[in-house]
Amino acid sequence: MNCQSSKVILKKLQRIKNINKNTYNLVIDISKGATVVRPVYKVPNKKTVVNVLDEIIQVLNKLNLNFAVNNDAPRRGKIGTIITIKTFVKDGNNTTKKGAPY
Repeated sequence: MNCQSSKVILKKLQRIKNINKNTYNLVIDISKGATVVRPVYKVPNKKTVVNVLDEIIQVLNKLNLNFAVNNDAPRRGKIGTIITIKTFVKDGNNTTKKGAPY
């Protein structure tokens, strides 16, 4: 079973240069214990679709986090893309926040 501290994730994240703010926010959510994130979403009240899938995959690989990319949309559209984090994230007190089921 793979475990990482949220402090270690944040320190590694600070060393990575030129990260999109949307990707940065998703990694912050993961360090806080989120097990599922959506890298592709539509901005409310606009026709803009934010897609940071490729960048978040590169960042998660650099952070040595195990993950799986899935799609939960009925017709397999881009907006249905989800990333499930397989690595358990621990906070500073060594208590497990959340972990993805295997």
